[in-house]
Amino acid sequence: MKKTIHITTLVDMANEILLHSGDSAVRERQGICGYIENILHKTGNYKGFGYLSAVDMEKSRTGKSIGISGTDYPECFKNTDNTRRHYFVK
Repeated sequence: MKKTIHITTLVDMANEILLHSGDSAVRERQGICGYIENILHKTGNYKGFGYLSAVDMEKSRTGKSIGISGTDYPECFKNTDNTRRHYFVK
């Protein structure tokens, strides 16, 4: 019997990990980002991602690092963690 999982379920799981993992888990989040982007591109479901802001990270159980700090480029990426992302699905 073949088992399948919906792409949206995988993306939801990845987004949860990217939000709730501890600040020291950067390499793990890099792996999640690569994995989910590969799946989304191969299935034609990639719709991009947004960096998690300080407001987003208030919901995190353990993480404090942010993906974007403001709106002025390039200052918005100073002292940030580019693995703090939220992925979107077509």
